[in-house]
Amino acid sequence: MEAITVFTENAEQGRILKAFLKALKMSYTPTPVEKLAELESLLTPSQKAWWLELKVSIQAVKRGDTEGSMDAYAFLKELEDESATK
Repeated sequence: MEAITVFTENAEQGRILKAFLKALKMSYTPTPVEKLAELESLLTPSQKAWWLELKVSIQAVKRGDTEGSMDAYAFLKELEDESATK
C-alpha cells in the first residue's frame, strides 16, 4: 500500500480529482483544510523542509530572480532516492 498526498487549489480541482479516483475505483480520504498553516501541519518533517524551500523559491521568482533558491536537480534526486528506499 502507498499513501499519496494531493493538495488541490480550489473546489473544482477537488471535485475532478474525486471523480477520477472514483472512476478508477480507488479509495481516498479527503482532509479538508482552510488555511495554509493547517495544511503545513499535515506535512511530514521532510515534506515540510521541501515545502518551505519551494515557497522561498517561488517568492524569489516572483521578485524576478529567475534562478530561485531551489536546485531542481537536487530536488528530483532527493525524490528518486526517497522512492528507491521505500
